[in-house]
Amino acid sequence: MSSSQLPPSLLPDSSEVLESDVLVGGVSLLKLAQDFGTPLFVYDEATLISRLQEAARVLTMVWPLLLNHFSVARWQSWQLPMDSVLM
Repeated sequence: MSSSQLPPSLLPDSSEVLESDVLVGGVSLLKLAQDFGTPLFVYDEATLISRLQEAARVLTMVWPLLLNHFSVARWQSWQLPMDSVLM
């Protein structure tokens, strides 16, 4: 398989493109397809953990900003003109 056929960003971190196969975590995708049939969803634990850690890191940086923004937006949306309350 040519690496130009599939964008590397779509492959797990541990993938290795060979001439006629792709390995994910050292396991042949052709062998998995033969053993379990297709379609087959294969997840790489190391890639999942890496992406979750990256998402958690970004969220911890932006969460205070988002919380402040949505708190203000929610507070403003609940404000009623005083004359409509007093009528």
